[in-house]
Order: sequence, then structure tokens, then C-alpha cells
Amino acid sequence: MRALCVEKIKAKDVAKRFGYSPFSINAMKRDFVNAIKNNQIDSRHFFVTKNPGRNPDADKAQLKVKIIRLRKQNYSILDIKSALQAEGNRVSHDYIDRVLSAEGFARLPKRTQIERKLQFSKIIKAPRSHSIDWNIDKGQLFHSERGIGILPFLPLLARLCVDQWIEFAEYPGTSELSSVQNVLPFIALKLAGHNRYSQDDLWAMDRGFGLFSGLNVLPKDGTLSSYSYRTDRHMNRRFLKAMFEQLKKLRLLSSQVNMDFTAIPHWGDASVLENNWSGKYGKRLKSVLSVLCQDPDTGIFCYSNAEIRHRNEAECVLEFVDFWKDGGRKPSCLIFDSKFTTYENLEKLDKDKIKFITLRRRSKKLLAELHKIPDEEWSSTKVEGPSRKHMRLKIHESEILLNKTTRYFRQIAVSGNGHEKEAFILTNDRKRTASQIIRQYGKRWNVEKGISEQIEFFHLNKLSSSIVVKVDFDLTMTIAAHNFYRVIAMDLAGFENETSGSLSSKFFDNGGQFKIENDSIIVEMKKKRHLQILMEAIKKYKNIKIPWLEKRKIKYRLWTTS
Repeated sequence: MRALCVEKIKAKDVAKRFGYSPFSINAMKRDFVNAIKNNQIDSRHFFVTKNPGRNPDADKAQLKVKIIRLRKQNYSILDIKSALQAEGNRVSHDYIDRVLSAEGFARLPKRTQIERKLQFSKIIKAPRSHSIDWNIDKGQLFHSERGIGILPFLPLLARLCVDQWIEFAEYPGTSELSSVQNVLPFIALKLAGHNRYSQDDLWAMDRGFGLFSGLNVLPKDGTLSSYSYRTDRHMNRRFLKAMFEQLKKLRLLSSQVNMDFTAIPHWGDASVLENNWSGKYGKRLKSVLSVLCQDPDTGIFCYSNAEIRHRNEAECVLEFVDFWKDGGRKPSCLIFDSKFTTYENLEKLDKDKIKFITLRRRSKKLLAELHKIPDEEWSSTKVEGPSRKHMRLKIHESEILLNKTTRYFRQIAVSGNGHEKEAFILTNDRKRTASQIIRQYGKRWNVEKGISEQIEFFHLNKLSSSIVVKVDFDLTMTIAAHNFYRVIAMDLAGFENETSGSLSSKFFDNGGQFKIENDSIIVEMKKKRHLQILMEAIKKYKNIKIPWLEKRKIKYRLWTTS
């Protein structure tokens, strides 16, 4: 019809070009004209001739209104661009600046980090979360205020096959998002140090966080909260098992394990949880009792369980042994304190040929018997402490039979260790020297340091629910994020022993921009004092493809504005 009516080509030539007879072409023209006359079709939609030059944008007026409204709420140009991009509006810094200048807005005064966070708490309607449309987003430049900082973890997660952990755990998917896309947002927020999922105004519109999970933006707090209720202990245990096997395969775990309990308090008025002792608060609180198991050398956590009740508290050590033995092996040595399990379970460990090191509970009778031992029966030993400092300790070794047991255990009484009263170490390890046993037990404090770190940075003590299933999932995601920090710290020369909070502040709390290309994603990060060390460390991952990002590689660069 265009060739016939607009280009004025003869009917027989049109018929020849498109493979019709001249009679059919004329019949088409007749029907088309009649349809227009009878208002069956809108003629405005046909034969539109485009004018040369830039196309007029009908939404520019509405876009200007949005820019002005955001600026009146004291949003910076970068904040405005981030908010508009999250809504699907392509806009440049220069255009926003021209609009603001034309409206007479002055530059914003310099703001502190606290003021910037408070600024982001103002509510803007965020877009619905969905998978990235790679064809539409390809070639676009997206700004991110904080989400860019965690993107260097992506090649590490791909190398560790975290997507396979999630699939092995059989975590549920939804009608719109896969299981991987549902779980990765939790890990992203943990890595960024967000203490509450309900504070979604800080990340709900950040495209950098969305890219981490293969989404446009992360799901909202209501979606995250409801999803965690759909998980169960079986899924979390399978996730931990997959993580354990992969870390063991990469030789990031030894066969020695520090074990300890931690109480995650709940501050609700009508809590149905049990009372547990909290070392942080120095009293018993309504809380969820959890067990954590950590490698003493690398600081990596290999197991957790938040479904501990008073009635099964003493059996945790045997449950962990079963977890470890699923792979056909046994742990070489377990280290825990005096109240972790019972003497009967110590005998079961000994029968299973699993070494352990623990403390014996002190009593007045036990101390009185120790003080009767002559001085000549005590020996002196030198134990290496922190920073290679050595302590000279007095020790007394003996074989003892505990209550309700039929086996003898090795007891090492230690004096001069800086405490007012002597310590009694119990073990079934008779091959190592007393000095080695004491030093190994001293490393047990690393697990308490790790728990403290999770409380401070991962906000482990800020329990938002009394539903234990939800807490167990949150704890599982927490130790996964902790382990990712520990693994990436091994490649940061001079920062191997830094806490997760310190590493986040120095390397990963950062903004920037990213651009999607055919087979890669270019990530440009803002300059930071220690960023060059991170850039050197992640060079080893430059050829790794990210499975949940359509197998694209990540190319990291410094963001320069010159």
C-alpha cells in the first residue's frame, strides 16, 4: 500500500515486486480505502514519514518534573540519575545539570555519610524486580552509589560454584525469579553490611546490587522476608554441605574445628523463645541458641545450626560429626569449652576415634585435690603465644576416669596462665605434647572473635523474627558472606587478618558505574586509597565467566572523570 499510495508506483510494478497479480493489488487498495472511510482502522498509524535529526521526546516534560521534585528533596545529580535509571529512564549527568541550572537550583552543600544515608531513606517508588533484559540494557551506562563495591566478589562466587550450592540445596524459586536469583540478594546485602532487610530504601533502586544477582534491582523487603519463611533446615544443611565440600576441595578447610554456641537475642514482647546466656550482654535473654563451627587456621565457618533447643544442646557435637562424616571422612580434632557437651558424649567421640580438646569444669573439690599435689610433680613448659611471644607455664598431667564413663582421658592442669585459678584441659590426644595441646586450645578463641565480628558487621544479634526457621536461613547466609570475605582477604597482601568490617570499609564500600557489552560487563569503581591492591588481587579471576550473568566476564577499571 505504501508503494502504491505514497510512492505512486504503478499497480502492475507493485504486483511484480511483491509477487501478486494486478487485480489483487487493486482489491487490497479498495479494501484499505473502505476500512479508513468506515473508521475501522486509524490512518494516522500508516505511512508515517520520520523527520531527519533527533526525535522529539514526549516524556521530557515529565522527566524534568521528576528531576525538579528529587532536587527539592536535596538529591544530588548522581542520586537523581541513579533513581531515574532504576525507573528505566536514560539520562545523562549533563542533562540533569542543564535542567537544574535552568530552574535556578544552586549546588548542594557537602554532606556527611550519615546525611547521605538519611537522604536515601526518603521513599521513591522502586521498579518491580525482574531478570536483566540483556538486549535492552546492552550498551547502557548504569550508575550505582554502593552496589558497585560488592561486584568484585562475583568472580570469586563463580569460582566457588555458589550457584550450584543453591541448586543443590533445592531452595525454592518463584514464577518470575530462579532459586539463584532469590538467594543471591541475601548474600549481596550481607556482603554490603546491611543490618535490616526492611531498610530497602538504601538499596532497592541500586542497579549495582541488582547486577550482582542478575536482576534489574533487588526484590523489596517484603519479598525477601516472605521468601526466608519458605526455606527449611534441610535446605540450609544441604547448602552448608555443598559449601563445605567445595571449600574442602580447595584446601581452605583443615580437619580441626573450633566449636561454640552463640545466643541471638530477640527483643519482642511476646517471645516464645528459651532463655540462653549471652556473653555480649552478660545475662540470660530470650534468644535463639545457635552453634557455629570454624576452622582455627583460616577463620572460615564450615557449619551452623540455629535450631538448637535445651533438650538437644549436648548432642550438637555428635550432629556435627554426622555432618562431616557424610563425605566419608572424620574430623581430626574438635575443640570446645567445658559446657558444650557431656562426659558421655566425650566417650562416644573417643570410641569413634575422633580427637577432642576441651576444658573440665572446675569445682572446689577438684581444686583442693590439685593443691595437694607436691611441687616436684609439676613440670614447666614453654608455650608460644600471639606474636610469637612465649609463656612459661606450670603443668601437671594425669589419667582420669570421669563420671558416667568407662574410659580414661588425659588431663592437663595448667597454672600461671594469667588466671586466678588453674585450668583443667581434657583430651584423648596422647600423641601431641602438652605445649601443643595448650596452644591448640588457645586458638579456640578465634571462634569467639569470629562470632564477635558477625555481631558487629553482619549484625547477627539483630534478630528480626522469633521464627527459628527464618533465623537459621539468615545465619546460613551470614556465615556464607563471612567466608567470602575470608577467602578474598587471602589475596589482599597485608590485609589477610583484617575483619570483614574493616575490609568492607577499605575496599568494598564503594560506588561507580557499569556497562553491559556482548560478552562482558565493564565495572568502573571510584578511586579509594587501597583499591589498587584489590585490583591486583582480582586479576586472577579475569577469565572467569559468571553463569547467572549469561556467562559474561567482568572487567574492572578505575572510574576516571577526566
